[in-house]
Amino acid sequence: MTTFLSSSNLSLYTVPVAWWLCMAPHLYAIERYRYIMNSASTDSIKPGTKKQLEFDRTQPRTFLSRLEANPHPALTPELKTRLARAEAASLNGYENLGFFAASVVAANISLIVVHANEGQSFSKELYYVNCHCLGYLASRILFSWSYVEGARGPHRGVYFYTGLACASALFIHAGNALRKLVK
Repeated sequence: MTTFLSSSNLSLYTVPVAWWLCMAPHLYAIERYRYIMNSASTDSIKPGTKKQLEFDRTQPRTFLSRLEANPHPALTPELKTRLARAEAASLNGYENLGFFAASVVAANISLIVVHANEGQSFSKELYYVNCHCLGYLASRILFSWSYVEGARGPHRGVYFYTGLACASALFIHAGNALRKLVK
């Protein structure tokens, strides 16, 4: 029986989706910060310093220092910590994106080479690749959510290592497929 995951190669589409999943916590942090700066009273902020505390699109990497320096009463220590965790989740995603993207490319190369040399259906291999790519995306969603929420316990680590295992499995699958051709 042919399923969607065994008949359509979705793996390359998951790379830009993974990029957007990395961007999502950053966008959340920035928009939440902007909302607070624009909606709440700024009476407690000295005149002339509000502009210095706003999110600066020309220097986005100064966001965390601006967040920490902001005396706005609506920015509680808990909220500042949450927004900092969102930024950290975003950075963690980008740090791992290259590994995932390379594993997807390796898996696709092995699919093409094996299919061309063996001339047979590769629906089982395609299903395997698609499932691991989608598993990676699911793990990143859960990881980022648990990071921003400040989840206690092993959950965040489990989600992180699940994503790492999915990407590693793609490399292993590619290596095994290409190794068979050399024999």
